Amino acid sequence: AAGAGDAQRGAALVADRSAGLCTLCHVVPGQPAALQGTVGPPLDGVGARLAADELRQRLLAPQRFNPDTLMPAYGAAAGASRPAYRAC
Repeated sequence: AAGAGDAQRGAALVADRSAGLCTLCHVVPGQPAALQGTVGPPLDGVGARLAADELRQRLLAPQRFNPDTLMPAYGAAAGASRPAYRAC
């Protein structure tokens, strides 16, 4: 079901390199520059640019939006009963 996300939880996941892997590829505001990647686009303001469902879809099926992306799909693993979010 689409709906508003939890911005604080999302920010915590993005900032936590053991829970979310976003900074491996993306620049994220407030994170040490030496620990950020430049492979993916910067994530500053992404919550203002994309609706919650659009962001969710980009995490679940990034190749649908960019067939050449290096970003893996973050979602339900085969046989899992809930999404296995470990990234942004």
